[in-house]
Amino acid sequence: MEEPNGRQRHQRRHENDLFLHCPEKFYLCSAFSDHPPPNAKGITEDSRLLLYALHEQATRSGGVREKEELLKPTFWQRIYDPESVLRYEAWKMVSNMPAIVAMEKYCEEVENFNQNWWQLMTENCTYEEKAKMLSMADESSEEYYLQVGMRLLVPPTGTGTTTSSSSSEREGIRLDESGRIPKPEFPADLERPERWRYTPPARIKPGGILDRFLVSSFLSPIFFREADI
Repeated sequence: MEEPNGRQRHQRRHENDLFLHCPEKFYLCSAFSDHPPPNAKGITEDSRLLLYALHEQATRSGGVREKEELLKPTFWQRIYDPESVLRYEAWKMVSNMPAIVAMEKYCEEVENFNQNWWQLMTENCTYEEKAKMLSMADESSEEYYLQVGMRLLVPPTGTGTTTSSSSSEREGIRLDESGRIPKPEFPADLERPERWRYTPPARIKPGGILDRFLVSSFLSPIFFREADI
């Protein structure tokens, strides 16, 4: 048997002992999941939903409320795309998870079905192609650290609460301790103040009435007497 040269030994050592850690490993696992090779093992539907949820939590910037506004299915999506509800519910289960933890869980789930995913993905790649893939993963990880530094992603020690980059703070809206918009004080001469409610523009879902139906718009019959007018 021919003795492998130094370059081959270096290559085999990395293949047998995957030296990557998150976030670099996560970006490579994501590439494997997006474009699985023909000889990769299939995954279950539950695993596919979990991978989606973890990927969204690991890569989508913003606080929990901002992400929820983007991922929550609309009324029409619930009708014509029932799977959007499953994706949303799957994300809700990991919505408070730090981004780096979501990355690690993502890699673990990939390895549950394809332990040798790195070998499968690079089976027909040259040494230079593998080096390019690793370089791209390293560049992507720099983007992750940048977003964490700007608090656009939940940091490793985060609790999932809205970060300083949330839309509420950017738009000058102060929240109370429960995370709600405090009710403003009404004029002293306002009759029946309990009949009034305050909905700040930043909390109104964008779009038309159909987009906001059952979210911030709804239909309701109203019965009244002439004496009430």
